Amino acid sequence: EFDQSFEPERLIGKHINVDNPVLGNGSYCIENVLSVDGNTAVLDMGDVTFVRGFVNPEDVSEGYTHNISTGSGFRIPLSTIYNPAPVFTPISDKSVDALSQIRFTVEVESPLGKQVTISGRDIPRGASFDSDTRTFTWVPEQNQVAEHLIELIADDGSLTTVERFKITVRGATAGPKKPDNGTTQPDTNGPGGGPGGGPGGDNGGKGQNGGQVDTNPLPPPPPITTGRFTDLINHPWASEAIEELAEKGIIKGRTENTYAPGDNISRADFAILFVRALKLSSDNTENFSDVPEGAYYASELATARNSGIVTGVGGNRYNPTLSITREDMMVIAVRALEAAGLIQPSEPDELNFDDAADISPYAYNAVSRLVSLGLITGSNGKINPKGYTTRAEVAVLLHRIISLYNL
Repeated sequence: EFDQSFEPERLIGKHINVDNPVLGNGSYCIENVLSVDGNTAVLDMGDVTFVRGFVNPEDVSEGYTHNISTGSGFRIPLSTIYNPAPVFTPISDKSVDALSQIRFTVEVESPLGKQVTISGRDIPRGASFDSDTRTFTWVPEQNQVAEHLIELIADDGSLTTVERFKITVRGATAGPKKPDNGTTQPDTNGPGGGPGGGPGGDNGGKGQNGGQVDTNPLPPPPPITTGRFTDLINHPWASEAIEELAEKGIIKGRTENTYAPGDNISRADFAILFVRALKLSSDNTENFSDVPEGAYYASELATARNSGIVTGVGGNRYNPTLSITREDMMVIAVRALEAAGLIQPSEPDELNFDDAADISPYAYNAVSRLVSLGLITGSNGKINPKGYTTRAEVAVLLHRIISLYNL
């Protein structure tokens, strides 16, 4: 029975330290946690015995003495033993030209010898991670020239580890480059169709439908220097919204002069923006169980939770650091507009997008309402509900809401 709360998976691989009055102290490795009931756990110590000896060596019927007896206490020093969570082989920061392919494999091992699965938790739009081959592949588009933070998560069934690294996408000035030691290779089929521009933006990647890549394109124009951010050159449809919201203090850049418009936005950051933009507040500070008390997003996420604009993913969890899909973005946006008293509940209209059938039932009403308000228009006849939301798309949506309701 523990004298404080504990996480069962953190005990595996740790040691019980016993202070014995005689014959020295004992240290026993915890191989598994068999069951947990409240603050009581059944620990598996493997084939180690706690028997110290006979009570009476001349009469074994009197039983044994033990290093740990019923009701006795012991210590588990959690800070001094290795972490048995999966271990990644470090992934270095990388760079690639737009329209060229970057491809590499990822290695991870479990100190406990368990089978480990890897998944992409926060990857750029258009990139993919094959969990079977553990291969990351991406052909970034021209409008994704920026520094992208990538997150992969390794899971052994009980413990997880997150690996973070950066990929810098440079502007393509001479077409795709030839492979370099197997890390890049030319894309002979063109950049392909992008998942869409901003929420209703017209500048999503249109691709060339198998056409040949122009190996002598014009060099990109010089960086925009009239505004605060210098990385908006490939997002002209979003630059005005981004600069104006930054001036109002609603959004912030990655650095003083970069916004990273093509990066996916996390679920926590999206909630923060709507709380700030709509000036929502709540006296209730109760939060989700997976939101650390000192996290930069803790206060606004508590407001979002207690205002009813976010409900989590079940089990009192929100997955704050994961990227948010476009359909979830629209669901939260509609709840926020209702919480601010700007719109009232209504029945959905029929949607005529080519991929309308891909919209989850729980999100259909929200998508329909934002479309009917003109806040979302889609791109190339699609709404891309399962795609991740970029920082540029969020800025455009917020800017439209603020303009429509004179906020």
